[in-house]
Amino acid sequence: MGVPHGVWDAKSLEECRRIVTTLYGDGAGGACWAVLKDNTSYLLFGFYPPTEHWRPALAAGLLVLAVVPVLTRSAPRKLLWFSAVYPFIAYVLIWGGLGLEVVSHHRFGGIMLTVLLGTIGSAAAIFVGVALALGRMFLILPGRALCAAIIEVFRGVPVFVVLFAGSINLTYALPPGTQVDLISWVVLVIALCSGAHIAAAIADGLAAIPEGQRDAARALGLSTSGAFFLVVLPQAIRSVGPRIALACAGTFRDTSLVLVVGLLDPIALSGVFRAQASWNGIFWELYLVVGLLYGLICFSVTCYAKHLQRRLDWEDANPISALERTRTRSIALDSVS
Repeated sequence: MGVPHGVWDAKSLEECRRIVTTLYGDGAGGACWAVLKDNTSYLLFGFYPPTEHWRPALAAGLLVLAVVPVLTRSAPRKLLWFSAVYPFIAYVLIWGGLGLEVVSHHRFGGIMLTVLLGTIGSAAAIFVGVALALGRMFLILPGRALCAAIIEVFRGVPVFVVLFAGSINLTYALPPGTQVDLISWVVLVIALCSGAHIAAAIADGLAAIPEGQRDAARALGLSTSGAFFLVVLPQAIRSVGPRIALACAGTFRDTSLVLVVGLLDPIALSGVFRAQASWNGIFWELYLVVGLLYGLICFSVTCYAKHLQRRLDWEDANPISALERTRTRSIALDSVS
C-alpha cells in the first residue's frame, strides 16, 4: 500500500505520484495523504461557513464537559445542571440564533455531522427505549400492542431500509414543495431503531429485578409507582448499562448510512473529494481514515461498556464494599462543594 512512502504536500494525485517516483524510484507506491490536508476543513465541518467553524468546535469541547458527569461518578454532581442545559447551548451554537448567523442543515457535513447525529441519536434512543419499555408494561392493551409492535419491527428491520424507504415515502406523502428536515428525520429513525434494542434490554433488566425489591420499597412507605420509578427502574437501567452503551456504539456506526438521504457524512464527502479533477482516482487513503474514525468511536464506547460490566460484576460480588465506597465518595463530594 505504500504507507511509509506517504506524501503530505501536493495539490493533485498526479503530483503525489511524481513525488513518489522521484524520491523512491519507478514502480514505488505511496499514500497520497495530501488529499486530507487539502480538504481538512471539509472533512471536519462539511460546507459549514468557514468563518463560523469556531461554533461547532466550541460545541464539541462543551460536549466533553457535559458528558463527563453523566458517564463517571467521580465528577461533581453539580455539573449535571450543565449537562441538562447543554442541548440548548449546542443548538444555538450549531444552528444559530440569539445573534449568531443561522446555518441551514444542508451545509452540515463531515465529522461534525457524525458526532452530531451520533450524540443526539444516542440520547434520543435512550429516552425512546425507556418510553417503549414502560409503555409495553403499563399502557392499556392497544398501547401495549403498539409499543410491542414498534420494538419488534424496528429491531428486525435494518436502519438502511428504514432510512431509504422512509425518505422515498415521505416525498410522496407530503404536499409538493414541503421541505423535510433531514437531520430530524435521521435522528428519528436512529432513535427508533436503537431505542427498540434499548427497550428490549430494559425489559430484560426489569424482569431480572426480584419482587422483594418492590415489597421492601412499599414497606418503607413508597407507593406502587414510587417503588417502581425510584427503586426498580433505576436498578434495571443500571443492570443493562453495558447493553445500552453498546446500542449507542451501534448508533454511531449507523450514522454512516445517512448518505442514502443526501447528508454529507465523511463517507459521502470522500466521494465528493474523489470527484474533484485534481484528486480523481484516489481511493483507499480516504476510506482508511474514515474507517479508523468510526473504529475509534465504536472501540471507545465498547471499552466503556466493558468498564461498566466489570464495575457491575465487582459491585454484585462486593455489595458492602460498593456501598461504603459510594458513601465515602458522597461525603467527599459534599465537602468539596
